[in-house]
Parts: sequence; C-alpha cells; structure tokens
Amino acid sequence: QTRIGSISTASYVLCALDTTDYDTASAWSGASDYKWTVPRDGKYLVNFSISMQYTTTSHVAISNLYVNGTLIKKGIFTYAGSGAPSPGTVLLDLNKGDYIQLYVYHNGGSGKTLVGDATVAGLTFLQISEVL
Repeated sequence: QTRIGSISTASYVLCALDTTDYDTASAWSGASDYKWTVPRDGKYLVNFSISMQYTTTSHVAISNLYVNGTLIKKGIFTYAGSGAPSPGTVLLDLNKGDYIQLYVYHNGGSGKTLVGDATVAGLTFLQISEVL
C-alpha cells in the first residue's frame, strides 16, 4: 500500500488498498470497491494492519476487518503515535462469494494519512491465504 490521505476522523473508512502482490484467484476488485471475493468455500487465514501517520499518543488508530459488510475483527488498538501499526489475524470459515474489506478508524482529527510506503514500509495491508 502507498499513501492514502485525508482519512476522516471518528468514522470507519474503507482502506483504498491500491496494489496487489499476488492474486492467483483473480479475487481482488481493485479500485471499484477494494474488496476480495472468496473464490470457493473453505478456511482462510487473514492478516491485516493499518499504520496511521500524524497521530499522537492521545489518539487511537484501529484496523477493522469486514466480511460481507459486517465488522468481524478489530486489530490491536494503538495509542503509540504516528506510524504505529494496528495489526490483526483471524482464521475464518468462508463461503464462495463472501467478500473481505479492510477499514480504519481513528480519532486524531483531520489531515491524517495511512502509510505503507517508504515512510513505514508494508504496515497497511490485507493478506488472505486459503488453508488447505
């Protein structure tokens, strides 16, 4: 993920994840709605994280994993300040056609940015693996 700016404060905002490393199932929708659609029934290990820039230790930043539009798992609440990650991991039983999206919440005011570029490499991401 590269920089995503202007993340609204005190609301759940969809992460506009703009790159993929591997998508062997062609399940990623891209910029249309930033969702990964489950290609077949099974167990899936999902790792996710956000990294919020320009927050202080008095602000919280939280990653939020949604399945089919419903909050399933929150990441670790982070109060560590600018660039601190909020990671999470969950094993899910999913059905073909279900979809996964990553959201972020923070209460740090306007002008906050998600990072995953050279500033804080790879800390805003969504990783999904089928467990066989």
